[in-house]
Amino acid sequence: MRPDYQENAVNAVLEAVSKGGASLIKPEDYPSAAFAPYFTSISGVGNLTRTQFQKKIASKQVSLSLNINNTTEVVSGSSTIADFETLLQIINLYITQPCFTE
Repeated sequence: MRPDYQENAVNAVLEAVSKGGASLIKPEDYPSAAFAPYFTSISGVGNLTRTQFQKKIASKQVSLSLNINNTTEVVSGSSTIADFETLLQIINLYITQPCFTE
């Protein structure tokens, strides 16, 4: 992460990579795992639907991507310095409290 300290500029970037990925998944579970990042990206978090969640963070400047590759799981995101804590909170929610209701 390279701090820039311009309040509204996208200047905080985060990437976390974990070894494992799809190579650790049983063949019968692979279809679910392959679509997990997509379903997570269109779902809500906690007790919020995707629409409710989007409204709640509409004023924030954050971007997040979750992926499962053959040998890794990857979480990457960016935000302004002012919204970096929000980015971390969103990552935590997507990993610990996904909401697949829609």
